[in-house]
Amino acid sequence: MSGSCPEQKCQCTLKVDNPHKSHTPLHVPNVHSRSACKQAQAPIRATADLYEVGFWQETKVAKRGDVTTRGKNYAKTNAARSKCVSGDYHGVGSGYVDHTNGTKLGGTHDTYGTVKC
Repeated sequence: MSGSCPEQKCQCTLKVDNPHKSHTPLHVPNVHSRSACKQAQAPIRATADLYEVGFWQETKVAKRGDVTTRGKNYAKTNAARSKCVSGDYHGVGSGYVDHTNGTKLGGTHDTYGTVKC
């Protein structure tokens, strides 16, 4: 996710980390998503979803993390499973920005990781 406002001052990026064992809450599968810009925007939104990878399909295993900020240069959120279950996980993050000049940006990013309890 990138774009430009006047003089390239508000270029934005979306970062989604690999699913991992969380430190908060302790030891549960977790994924973080962060939308960040060089200058404050209104609004910036970040979402995060966590899926367990199965043999035939993926199953959503956590409530969606969804945060919208206004007047800040970032929005960050996470999705975490309620208990620790060893397995392969798929994290999906999305970010949306409505720049003050009317430019709208959006994007998604997928990551994968294995968690062992």
